[in-house]
Amino acid sequence: MPLTPTQASEAVAALLDASAELFYGGDRPTVFGEAMVPIVIEVPGTQPNGNLAPATGGYGIEASQGLLGLDDEVAIKFALAHEAGHGMSERILADIGLHGISGPATEVIADLASAYLLTRVGHGWPEVLASVRAWPQNGIFDEDASGNHPSGADRVRHVETLAHAMAQQPPPSFGETALAICQSL
Repeated sequence: MPLTPTQASEAVAALLDASAELFYGGDRPTVFGEAMVPIVIEVPGTQPNGNLAPATGGYGIEASQGLLGLDDEVAIKFALAHEAGHGMSERILADIGLHGISGPATEVIADLASAYLLTRVGHGWPEVLASVRAWPQNGIFDEDASGNHPSGADRVRHVETLAHAMAQQPPPSFGETALAICQSL
């Protein structure tokens, strides 16, 4: 189901609240020294895409019409969380012992945090995995690796690894699992 910018902003608000609890000790997540705000700004474009962008009160997310218009609400939220995850990736990587790392780990940690956050705001792992695995249809990943972006198939594999680990009883911490995945890159 497509999301309006207002609905997308509400989804980002829930994701930022979960991020604050999980990764920021209750404080609002920040990017470039400014608050991340639950504002989604719709921009032209048919390709599903998003970016962090200056917004009233800090940094929000620009989302293309192609992204907000997808028929997969979880895929939209995953992509929005991924973009917010770029703002949090330095903090999360430092917290798991990979301070200062660059390259594909910055994309992978944003994917892992996105998937994990979605499970914290009411979406189950089967639902998250179904949306991530549908990337050839929904366009949230590119087929081939490019720059720091791993291929779509590799990105799915990393999220599947996280989901499999989180299904263990008791589950390991997100940080332990994310560290192992990022170190494998």
